[in-house]
Amino acid sequence: MGLNDYEPIENDTYNMPARSFYIENTEFENGYIWMNIPAQILERDPENNQFRYFDISFTNEAVFENL
Repeated sequence: MGLNDYEPIENDTYNMPARSFYIENTEFENGYIWMNIPAQILERDPENNQFRYFDISFTNEAVFENL
């Protein structure tokens, strides 16, 4: 889930493109990890008003090319 109530937009749905995010942290084995989010239509959770992301994976290399 996102951290803010209206992230990335205020609408109830958001067309999320596939993205891989680099996360640097010394606690990871390599000092970093990639968070991969496949393309999907995000919908707000009515209980907390945040978007729900599905099928997130964590890998040592980016899965998606961020165009």
